[in-house]
Amino acid sequence: MLFEQVRSADGASGFAVWHIAETEETLRGMLSDAVDVSDVLKARSRARRTERLAVRVLLQLVLGEGHPIGYLPSGRPFLKDGAYQISISHTTHWAALAWDKEQRVGIDIERRSDRVLRAADRFISREERLAANVFGTQPSPEYELLMWSTKESAYKLLDMTGLDLLREIRVVPDNRVGDSGTCALCAKGFRHPLQAQYHFRPEYVLTVVSSPFLPLQV
Repeated sequence: MLFEQVRSADGASGFAVWHIAETEETLRGMLSDAVDVSDVLKARSRARRTERLAVRVLLQLVLGEGHPIGYLPSGRPFLKDGAYQISISHTTHWAALAWDKEQRVGIDIERRSDRVLRAADRFISREERLAANVFGTQPSPEYELLMWSTKESAYKLLDMTGLDLLREIRVVPDNRVGDSGTCALCAKGFRHPLQAQYHFRPEYVLTVVSSPFLPLQV
């Protein structure tokens, strides 16, 4: 079911989250007959098929019918009609979609758990930990989850194979980490700073990164 949706005033950009409580069969029944799900059905895992179907249902609900999805060789999704730039993400029981008419976007949704903490040293640099201290936000599960999710969103946005999340993307929250806020990002080889917004919910954290300086993908 649709869990939350945030749109700009003109609807040209936004994000939406779907709580996956339905079965694979129920989600397929919610889609228009015109929606091509042949690529979805190739997934061997029922859980993966269900996540991908939830994304298609979410896309149909928030942007309407007639926007078939394609994939670049890198795996980045795009709408074949070029109506919007999109990014998708899914985790256990959740799927998320971001869209924008004018600029590329990257979205990530992460279920709140301690799974990320076990690998934190692989993606949080010493400088990022020092920045956390400047804002009075000692490294914590929330801070580390925010770092991971923001870098994942930036990775999707930049679409640069092999980008090192530890050494080549740096994230600095604009203030003390709260329920919602923004972060500044610097990425190796990209001269323009990126901006991320984040939202903590009881069940997950969601981050969205966008940039007007990247070429649109069609």
